[in-house]
Amino acid sequence: MGYLTAEHLCYTYPEQKRPALDDLTFSLERGEILLLLGRSGSGKSTLGKAIAGTVPYFYGGTVSGQVCIGGTPLDQMEHNRRSQTVGMVFQYPEKQLILNKVHREVAFGLENTGVPEKTIRRRVFEAMQFAGITPLAGREIDSLSGGQKQKVAIASALAFFPECIVLDEPISQLDPLAAEEILNLIRKINEELGITIVLIEQRTGRCFEFADKVGFMEGGRLAFFGGTQEFLASPESRYEPFFPEPARLFRRMGIAQPPAGMKAARALLGTVECKNTVSAAPVPPQEKTDEKPLFSLEGVSCGYGRQTVLNRFTASIRKGECISLLGANGAGKTTLLKTLAGLKDYQGSLRLKGIELKKWKRKEIAGTVGYVSQNPDDYLTQDTVREELLFTARHLGVEEPEQAVDRTLRFLELTDLAARNPKDLSGGQKQRVAIGSALAASPEVLVLDEPTRGIDVPLKQSLAGLLKQLNQSGVTILLVTHDVEFACVVSDRFWILYQGELLADGPRDEVLSGSLYYTTSIHKLCQAQNPALFTLEEAARYYTEGEASR
Repeated sequence: MGYLTAEHLCYTYPEQKRPALDDLTFSLERGEILLLLGRSGSGKSTLGKAIAGTVPYFYGGTVSGQVCIGGTPLDQMEHNRRSQTVGMVFQYPEKQLILNKVHREVAFGLENTGVPEKTIRRRVFEAMQFAGITPLAGREIDSLSGGQKQKVAIASALAFFPECIVLDEPISQLDPLAAEEILNLIRKINEELGITIVLIEQRTGRCFEFADKVGFMEGGRLAFFGGTQEFLASPESRYEPFFPEPARLFRRMGIAQPPAGMKAARALLGTVECKNTVSAAPVPPQEKTDEKPLFSLEGVSCGYGRQTVLNRFTASIRKGECISLLGANGAGKTTLLKTLAGLKDYQGSLRLKGIELKKWKRKEIAGTVGYVSQNPDDYLTQDTVREELLFTARHLGVEEPEQAVDRTLRFLELTDLAARNPKDLSGGQKQRVAIGSALAASPEVLVLDEPTRGIDVPLKQSLAGLLKQLNQSGVTILLVTHDVEFACVVSDRFWILYQGELLADGPRDEVLSGSLYYTTSIHKLCQAQNPALFTLEEAARYYTEGEASR
């Protein structure tokens, strides 16, 4: 019998008819890492909550079957013992962190479970030291970057000295360097401490390198449960979108057993005979025909309180461009978007259509620049999807708002969801509703903050197609993202921000080919043979069809 087991586990949320978990049975050995994959709404997070015991003890609902840890059913464990046996780190650390100081946050859970004060002091120190955040002990939580907050959340779970930790998309909002640090920390926790890990993740790139087992959720069931290499060798085409992109490339090349890690992938690629004998040259960016910039920024500075975030930022944006903004957490990307959308005061000069933005009325800005923040739950407030879009259209004085909303619903393929409550939708559906709310006013500019955060690969592909269609219709798009693969599909210009300044600006091939972190896994894999390859489609054509990269 395994260490972490489920036997015919079923669970239904309160007031729901369809089960979120449907007859799950599996077994995980002590010290293994389970990587949970699947579409948005497939039951991954619910299974994580069931393993941690918050389902059904916090969320309510009905449950049958059981989860066992070390042979003991969770429903036979006292709450204190369960919380000290299984820790959980949620997707959004800012919603999990409660107290103001780092050391207080790490101690908070221990204090609430009655751990002696002397033991708490030592555990807090050791957990922070293991997570590499001891220098942050006295820092305010609000002053931390996303990666630092995630480390605090992990240290808070680690302070219990648990036997198992469940992590729900721990790198979904992090820049490449911070994500790498979190994955290295997870691997260190598993290898050095022997803690069993359940990892739920959409950005699967490096996760396959150290996962022992893969579980693929589909409609509340486990469609697959087995070894990592067994999953990568599966002939099921519906699994392939969840493979790392190098593995997907090898599948396109007819290699049935692709490697999980980058080093092995690079070695294998060196043995493959390329059908293309012509080196693909970088494609020059398309020149925009408009002479005057849509946006013009000269020495723009702004921040929060005494903290300056944008530091004399200077750039221009032309109509019809699609620009991806890259950079570390805290570099000023979100602040820049808010400033362009008229949501932040600033110093310097910021002109929209040649007119200083401060001279625009707020409603005029909102009708011209559609802003979509990184968490749609923060501002989806109406009872139905249709009412959500109508609220924006009417508030901004759109002519014939009913017809405008109908067109937007059809364009975003949301007509079937028009009567649904936005809060009841999946992450990808909420993202489309949020974009629809912005598009209801037919804006000339669309600015999106982390639009792929927490959505699965097929939904990303759908979103990419939508953004390309909007851009081709003349909508100017600015996109903040940590998903460089996604950015490469939709954008023709890239900015890298560092400490509120523009560090790099140019076409994709120029900016990303010179970057250690801000580039794609395909480029890292293929650059020795062809430095002009960045996306899966480009590489697949190059290696299988004998065509140029684009």
